[in-house]
Order: sequence, then structure tokens, then C-alpha cells
Amino acid sequence: MSGEKLKIIFIPAESLSINFSRSYFIYKELSKLHTIYKLSWYDNRDVYWKGKKPSKFNTIGCFFKSLLQKTSIKKFNDNIYEVKTSIFIDAFIGRILGQMTSKKLMRKYNSLVLKKLVKKIKPDVIFYADGFYFFPAIKSKAKIISDLQDDYIFSNKLSVKNCEILYNYYRNQYSLSDLNFTISNSTKHSVEKKLKKQNIFKVVENGADFELINSFNYADITSLKEKYNLLNKTILTYIGGELWFDKKFVQDLVTHCEKNLSDVQFLFIGNLPKINGRNVSNIGLVNPKIASLFYRVSDVGLLLKDGRNSEFLYNSAPLKIIQYSAAKKPIITFPLNWLEKKHFENCIVTESNDLDLWTKKINNAINFNWEKPLDEKWRNYSWRNKINTINTEINNLFT
Repeated sequence: MSGEKLKIIFIPAESLSINFSRSYFIYKELSKLHTIYKLSWYDNRDVYWKGKKPSKFNTIGCFFKSLLQKTSIKKFNDNIYEVKTSIFIDAFIGRILGQMTSKKLMRKYNSLVLKKLVKKIKPDVIFYADGFYFFPAIKSKAKIISDLQDDYIFSNKLSVKNCEILYNYYRNQYSLSDLNFTISNSTKHSVEKKLKKQNIFKVVENGADFELINSFNYADITSLKEKYNLLNKTILTYIGGELWFDKKFVQDLVTHCEKNLSDVQFLFIGNLPKINGRNVSNIGLVNPKIASLFYRVSDVGLLLKDGRNSEFLYNSAPLKIIQYSAAKKPIITFPLNWLEKKHFENCIVTESNDLDLWTKKINNAINFNWEKPLDEKWRNYSWRNKINTINTEINNLFT
């Protein structure tokens, strides 16, 4: 079967209407090689990415609409089918029953649902891109593959005993899986240490849609600059959600730059708190294609939160760093474990939140000269190349 088109049930890490995540790019690229049956549900997080305010009513509504979905399998394009079926999500019920009880119920219920889908679809592979969060591994003829996007950070409200119960759950899942991917070496080593198991994961770092980001021409870039009154300005951007955005630090930096770097313009693109300043454009949410164009419009990209106090953040490999690099832009960021293990000249690491230091780093970044060897370093970070790696590993399971 090696090299043949496979039938893959794909369980994403999220079910969002805005397509920008690691899960999305994995199944999108895999669909060029195999037939994908992607599970879909009502994700309470979707409202945030649409620029609306999360609410209890939205969370409750998503729980019941997901649970009461009728099973349907509809063809989305030549190689992707959207699968809707009754799915138990724990965002609402966990507040009533508690985290541990709700997770146990969720996984028991979803395993029964998945077994029915397996009988109907008869897949060659079940790809748990949720890292076994929503769905546990089930015994079937299909190969079990997982992807873990982030380090395990359990709620500080959980007891040591309950944390160990969760670790045991994941140990059991990986004992049943055939192949597991994760996002970075730092996440791999951290999770394997917590689970007291070695060599669970193969590392496949995040990628970017290089083709889309570089498909825009001079007219596209100029038109967007004209729309937001950015012609002849030095443009500093942050693109994304609040995960890498420290509002207080950002406001202090903007105010400092008004006095010391008066020719720069800050653009904040995404569902973000409003930042005040003459040199600020609060763009808000845009669709993923326009967001990709903003990477090209940028002169300098920014990651604006120090994640060293969080294993979750510090051990991650932020997708936006790769997206800025696909657009051949410099990025200023606080330290990341991932970057400490590599050397990308366009990633300018800043050790502290000292505003004078950041001003100096911004000046350095504005004058950064992208040289051709950097193209070679970043080329392997296109999603096309990443999926070729994943696909080779999948095919090896069938040799």
C-alpha cells in the first residue's frame, strides 16, 4: 500500500471557520495526496476569531449543537469530505461536572462515535491532530497517528493526583499509536520527560504557506498601503491573537516610540485590545488571505510577549515567525527555546522589556538586509515540504 492514496479520518485540534492553524495546513496538504474525512463541530473558540466577544451562551450553544449534530458526510472538494456527527466537547460541561469528570465522559462518548465512523468509512489511518484531547485512540485496523501542537500545561486547580491521572491517560494513548508528531524539540523533550517515556515523537515544526504569501505583487502591496494610509511609512506589525501580545508592554512601547522613533507606524491585526497612539493603526480581524498580504506589507514583524515564565509559550514554535520569514522580513521577539537551538539571522531576540533596548532593536531590524543564504534556511519550513516529511513517515507504516 506504500505510496497509494489512503483514506484518512482527520480529527483537528480545533474546528474554526477561519483557516489558519497547523491542523488546517496539515489536512489541506495531505488532501493533495490522500482522501481526507475531516471531523467538524461547533467550536466555542470560533466566536473569538470572528472578532466577537465570547459568552456563556455561545459556549453552551456550541456544546449542545455539537452533541446534537446528525451524522453526515459531504464532499467539500475532490479529496476532502466534511464529517459532521455527534461530538462531545468539554468547554461548557466541565464547569458543571468538573474538569476530570467531563473529560472522562467526553472521551468515552467520542470513542463510541469514532468506532461507528470507522465502521462506515473504513479508513486506513486515523489522524488525531487533537493530540488525543477530544478523542482517545481506538482499536481498529487503521493506523493511529497523532500530532501534538503544544506542551502539556494542566490547570493549577488540579491536584497532583489528577495531573498524574491525565499523564496516565496520555501514556496509554501513545502505547496504542503507531506514529506521533510534535511541533518542536523542546516540546518533545518536555512532554516525554513528563510522561516518563522516550522517543515517542518525531518533530515536524510549523510551516507557512510560502506560495500564498509570495503570490502578491507590487500592486497588491501598494493598494493595501493606500487603503490604510501607509505609503512612505516604516511599518511594524503584530498579526494574530492575544497569545503573544502583552497589552501593557505594547502600550508602553508605542508611547516610547512616539518620542524616539516618530517615523514608524504600528499595525495590530487580529482580535486584540485597542492600543492608543498617533503612530498606531488598530486594524482588527481580517481574513487569512489579507493577513498573508500584511506579512508582505510589513517592514518588521513583532512578537510582543515574554513567554519565559510559561512552558506552553517558551517551548512553542510560533507560526507567525515562519510566516514573517516566508515574506523575507525581520522579526523581533523575546527568547524562545526553539530559536535558542537555531540561528536565524532575521530573528532578533530581545532579552528584556527595556524600552530603550527595544527601540535599538527596532532600528537594527529596519536596516536588516535579507541575504540569499537565509532563503535556504527557511525553505524547509514551507508546508509543502513539511507534509512531504509527514507523508513519507505515513507511507513507511505500510511498507
